[in-house]
Amino acid sequence: MKRTIKFRVWDKQENSFYSEEYLKHFNVAVSWDGKTIYQNFVSGEKEVGNEVIIQQYTGLKDKNGTEIYEGDIVSLQIPLNDQPILFNATIVWDYYQYAFEIHSSENTVLPIEDWFMLGDEPSVDCTIIRNIFES
Repeated sequence: MKRTIKFRVWDKQENSFYSEEYLKHFNVAVSWDGKTIYQNFVSGEKEVGNEVIIQQYTGLKDKNGTEIYEGDIVSLQIPLNDQPILFNATIVWDYYQYAFEIHSSENTVLPIEDWFMLGDEPSVDCTIIRNIFES
């Protein structure tokens, strides 16, 4: 599956995501200890910022057209005969498999492509509920 490579950045101290507009004004790097290092494009000044978590875009969208990222908690409705199965799951990047997975609350781990057809549109009824940082 060919996908757009995109990321979002969660600031652990501010408890919020950086906006894309905010990130456009800085050259942002992340050190090995998770601290952000900003370099202002205009002044060239560098500063060390808060600790962050970077999450990547899956290349998929939910039924409302919202982009699905690593760390999102989704509600999935799988058509099965006359009784659809409804469950919540977390989207996880598996660093060993180099693939996105769906981790259900029942500790089931499934490759994401088992539940989504190739392309942008989910083959199941999928809605983002929240991400792992929001209560």
